[in-house]
Amino acid sequence: MINFKNHDSSIHFFLLKLKKNLMVSNGMEQSGFSIIEIVISIAIIGTTLMALFGSQSASIRSVARGHQAVIRLYMIKNQITQHGMQPPSDEPTKTIEGQIPKPKTSLKYMVKNIPFESVLAPLKNLYLVQASGSWYTFSKEYTEQFLSLLFAPKREKK
Repeated sequence: MINFKNHDSSIHFFLLKLKKNLMVSNGMEQSGFSIIEIVISIAIIGTTLMALFGSQSASIRSVARGHQAVIRLYMIKNQITQHGMQPPSDEPTKTIEGQIPKPKTSLKYMVKNIPFESVLAPLKNLYLVQASGSWYTFSKEYTEQFLSLLFAPKREKK
């Protein structure tokens, strides 16, 4: 035979437990995150990642620009030394212009006397070399300039 008393109490216990579980799911006792908390945390993470990627992109562009400038300056200096820097003659200083084919760069340089007011003026046979190179990258013009000194004794006239 079946004992209905025990059976009724177990059903009653089951119904009480079910009622307690339903109260928890209705918000009486809640665990986890709400949708607002999740959306706010995603927004904060997204903003942080955008700032990080933006600064990374800017630093990569800066490195690439610096790399181009170093290559161009090396090519300009190489071009000048190949043509041989000559001290200015008695005529006024003139600007020498040229092109470097690869990487395509416009070149201007001049060798002139040290200015009179300079502390280097008393040194004989020392000349100032001014050079600049310009190039276009993505339709924007970049220019790099450098100064150098040239020691070259004047040639005696025969």
